[in-house]
Amino acid sequence: MNDVRYRGWNMEEHIVIVERLENNGYVNNGYIVNVGNKKQLESARNWGRTYTSKENIVTGGRLSVEVAPLEHLYSNKGFKLTIQQAPTHSYQGGKLPVRMCLIEAPDGKKFNIGIDTEILFRILQQSTVVNGVVQEEMSFVRHGTALGMVHKDMIEYKYAEEDKQIKNKMNTKKTNKYIPGHKYLTLTLESIYLGKIYQWAETEVLKKRNGNYGALVPDAYVMTIYDKPKVKHMLLESFYFNREDMKDLKTFDEILEVYRLKVADNISKYKSSNRMSGYGLSDGIDIINSHHSLVDKTPSRVDGGKVLDMENSQENLDKFLTDWREQMINLGKTMKNTDKNLSCEKLFYSGIDKSPFENMTDADYDDIYKLVNPSVKFYIQNEKGEILYER
Repeated sequence: MNDVRYRGWNMEEHIVIVERLENNGYVNNGYIVNVGNKKQLESARNWGRTYTSKENIVTGGRLSVEVAPLEHLYSNKGFKLTIQQAPTHSYQGGKLPVRMCLIEAPDGKKFNIGIDTEILFRILQQSTVVNGVVQEEMSFVRHGTALGMVHKDMIEYKYAEEDKQIKNKMNTKKTNKYIPGHKYLTLTLESIYLGKIYQWAETEVLKKRNGNYGALVPDAYVMTIYDKPKVKHMLLESFYFNREDMKDLKTFDEILEVYRLKVADNISKYKSSNRMSGYGLSDGIDIINSHHSLVDKTPSRVDGGKVLDMENSQENLDKFLTDWREQMINLGKTMKNTDKNLSCEKLFYSGIDKSPFENMTDADYDDIYKLVNPSVKFYIQNEKGEILYER
């Protein structure tokens, strides 16, 4: 499973050069606009607007007259680039981000246009330059918002061509109705959808102020059990699947087996050190522990097709979560958690719409209490605030 390699290089088929008419005897400045980009064109026209004065024949005074810029449409190829100045320092420190270069269009028209300093350096590295004139025929590109130029022998030209292909693939209908085992794409993200997961509880440490002006200190630990679960969606970025222990996996079952081994390894470490650290209990279980791996709604993206076999995935996920929960709770019976006030709601996810709290007794709540190792009053309540258990 490969990461999306979009690098942010944009090379259009056609460009517009907006020419500011300054009538000063020098080559006029130009502003590059991507065809169809209305916001860019508006900015260029505002930038290119100048004013001149002429005699008012009525009053004999001078009248200010607006001069609109010229707009030149070109195929984005065959430009000549002449480097006129070395990068200089900004009054704010560091190098100026752009250098004015002389650009000759295919029709012989010349413009002064600012080229990004970093891209200009890449041009110098990969081009033949004679007396400041780049011998290769150039095309305009943007890297993010930075304006530059490339020719066919530059690696950045290859990047721009690859990015164009990626954008063309993205130019299809998007969906937020995901299919488990499929990958979903944007220009910069590629994620694998692993299905639903059900959250049945949340934990919170309530705090009070120590005295009138003192710091906030823990006052009570509250676990709230939901009547109905919060449904989350597991959306894991593809780079997680490029790790050595994940990169060749073809089924969701194989992924769960990797997680089972991580749970077993965690438990082995706890036993060998005779010390249980509750905050590390979900280490390595990426489907619930990685940043943004659980989302409330699936974002609108392009369906990139099936990459994982997900047969019986929800049932198998539920079995994994059940086994993991039981192992950690059983461990907490015999080994004291060295961390206080453990946030343990991740232990109470399920792969199917069935509560893990169903038919729990006070003895089961005692086991949760031991695992949490609270430093303050401990409550388990329902969504109505009715106390089910307290210690």
